[in-house]
Amino acid sequence: MNIKCKISQWSVQEQNRQWHNIKSCHQTKQFMQVVNIRLRQYAVRLSRKDLRLLVGLLTGHNTLNRHLTLLRRTDDPLCPLCGEEEDTSLHLSGNCCAIAEKLCEFFGRYFLGPGGLRQEHWSTLLRFVKNL
Repeated sequence: MNIKCKISQWSVQEQNRQWHNIKSCHQTKQFMQVVNIRLRQYAVRLSRKDLRLLVGLLTGHNTLNRHLTLLRRTDDPLCPLCGEEEDTSLHLSGNCCAIAEKLCEFFGRYFLGPGGLRQEHWSTLLRFVKNL
């Protein structure tokens, strides 16, 4: 193994160590538990518009009601589609009963949950969100 590979391996290990030790980023950690170089390479090749959408989905920094409530732009954090849970990226992309049919079309299941979402490639998540 050459030095470039060793440095790359060390870098990924260090990023994963830091990622596991950080106390914030709760929503993002639901979508990704470890650093994935292939997903990172996929993301940097996206258009600016698609990257913004993907980052909003992964981080929760988007126009869904939960985030808008934190920004004091709206008073109701609940999902406008089902009214049952807070309107978050995790809810929309895996648990909203109002769009369960669409979830099944894209993912083959009516409900995904965090474990199911982690298994999906970001391209599938992005296509799903763009088709809502």
